[in-house]
Amino acid sequence: MNLAQGFQKIWEWLGRNHVQIKLIFTVIVGFWVVLEYYSNLKQTKIEHSLMYIKRYQEKKVLNARTALDVPWIQQEKLESIKKSSKAEWSKKATDIAKNNKFIDVYILISFYQEMSVCAENDVCDSKTLCSFFYEDVDAFISLYKNFIDMWEESWDENITAEIDTFLNSSCTEYAMAKYAGK
Repeated sequence: MNLAQGFQKIWEWLGRNHVQIKLIFTVIVGFWVVLEYYSNLKQTKIEHSLMYIKRYQEKKVLNARTALDVPWIQQEKLESIKKSSKAEWSKKATDIAKNNKFIDVYILISFYQEMSVCAENDVCDSKTLCSFFYEDVDAFISLYKNFIDMWEESWDENITAEIDTFLNSSCTEYAMAKYAGK
């Protein structure tokens, strides 16, 4: 059998099995399209998450964070804060929030709510958001809990529901992995 006869046999085989070959290629292409779709979807979610990380560093949110963080980290107050009772911590957080005229707390709550909704609706990548924001959001809610509770009571509204869901649902795996063994 020479080369020409070999090609002829292959060509005949392809002719007899063209439907099966088309089917196999269709399945392969379909699989490839699905993989590309999910890859692009994941990339888009990460890009949305990175927009929140970028916004977190921008002036409005950064100024609010700084205004609320500075009173806690001033060196001369640090020792007295460490020795404070839980009630004193709570009073200090409430005083800080009141001195900032609610606006800084409101800015951060609004930002964290929006980010939490993005994660919960699967528009953003929860893993990315949790790895970047979990500790900050958890610390903020913990420090300002009593103030937020007073605010919620006066507004008769749970203003941190989305944030609580983010911390206790979206970030459960992250928190468990992060704090395992501590």
